[in-house]
Amino acid sequence: MRPSIPCFVVLVLTALAAGCTSGPVADSDAAGVVDGRTPGAGVAPAAEEAPSVEEASSVEDEGAAIKAVLDAYFAVVRFPEPADIDPELFAPDVYVLWSKGESHVGRDAVVAQLEKGKGTFEATFESLTTTLRDVEVHVHGDFAWVTALVHLDGTGKGNKAPLDRDVRATFVLEKSDGRWRIVHEHDSQVLRMAPPPPAAPPAAPENAAD
Repeated sequence: MRPSIPCFVVLVLTALAAGCTSGPVADSDAAGVVDGRTPGAGVAPAAEEAPSVEEASSVEDEGAAIKAVLDAYFAVVRFPEPADIDPELFAPDVYVLWSKGESHVGRDAVVAQLEKGKGTFEATFESLTTTLRDVEVHVHGDFAWVTALVHLDGTGKGNKAPLDRDVRATFVLEKSDGRWRIVHEHDSQVLRMAPPPPAAPPAAPENAAD
């Protein structure tokens, strides 16, 4: 039986998209022209009200809380001093799809896989860092979605190969009981194309016949 969580995520994203404003908002100039029309020549689009200071502060606080959740998540695989796994980082019905193509459903399954991954990383790397770049947080009520570039940099133990990898990650989070939790994660490894070989030098011209 296929897990129902991906369908839930699609419904969530659809609901979020339905609640967002689409299209640019027209601005009025000093002469009173709105969207190319003078007042009285038709109904002008209503200008979108700027958020209040309290609302802006609330959004910033929520964004900081969400980033803290993700930082705690990736700290689990930072060596040589990895953080303990907090099961409350995840919703009970969390669904993850990692960059190697493996998927896991449910908090217990994800936590178990993270514990297994910690053991593998500890045996493989002398040190491992995870850095989040280009993080964009979008909050909509009790739901949020995040996009980020995750860079993994690891020094192998002994003759183990080093790790230098970038992953594009998308997260969906839900706030319940006053806490943000990861509902969905989707990762895709960034492929690095080898540079093309240098062009061959032009052939020398042949001597003209006498």
